[in-house]
Amino acid sequence: MNVQRSFVELVSSHDWSKPITLTEEEIELLGCIVELAGFEIKGIVPGKLHGNYRDQGGDDTGERFLVNHTCPYKVIGTNGLDFYNATGWLDCILNMVIANIATENKALAIENLQKEITRSIPLPAIPLTIQNDLLNEFPPTNHGYLKDHTRDHHPLSDIAGIHDICNGSIDLKQTSMTHSALFCRACGLRVVFPNTIKTYGDLRLHFADARV
Repeated sequence: MNVQRSFVELVSSHDWSKPITLTEEEIELLGCIVELAGFEIKGIVPGKLHGNYRDQGGDDTGERFLVNHTCPYKVIGTNGLDFYNATGWLDCILNMVIANIATENKALAIENLQKEITRSIPLPAIPLTIQNDLLNEFPPTNHGYLKDHTRDHHPLSDIAGIHDICNGSIDLKQTSMTHSALFCRACGLRVVFPNTIKTYGDLRLHFADARV
C-alpha cells in the first residue's frame, strides 16, 4: 500500500485547480498507479487529451470532449500513442482522491484507491491451444473509465472474448449434447470443450490441463 499512500500524499500536496508542474518522481508515481491498475504504458507526459464524439455509424461528429479535466498529464501507451482509457482512468482516480481528501479522510482515499485499482485489472488472458492462442476479455461496456472487468468466477458469455493478436471476436456455441466450442469470427479458430465448463475459471483450468 506504500504506492497508494504516496499517491494520496501527492494529490494532497497540490492545488489541482491551478496550473502545476510535477517533478520526475511525481510523474513516475502517476505511472506506477496506472500500471498497478493493469494498464501497459510507455509513460506519462504533460498535456490535455481530447476525444471525438462518434455517431451510431461510428463516424466522427466533429464534436470533441476533454478526457482529463483535472490531471494536466496524459498517458502514452506502449505503441507510443495517446492512451485514452488509461488517461481517463487516471483523471477519475485523481478526482476521487481529491474528493476524499476534502473530507479530511486520507485513510478512506487510500482504501477507495485500492478498490478501484483492483476493480480495473483486466481478466488475465486464457491460453486455448498449444500454439498459444489467447482469449482476452471482451471490452467492458460500463460507461465512463472506472469499469468492472470480467473475473474467473463469471459465467461464459455468448461473445466470450477477443482473440489476441488476431483481434477477432470469439463466440461461444453449443455444438452437441456434451460439448461446446469457441469460434473466432476473424480467423476461424475453433476449440472444443465439455459443457461442464461454465465459467472463465473453468475454461482456464480445462485448457491448462489439456496443455500438460
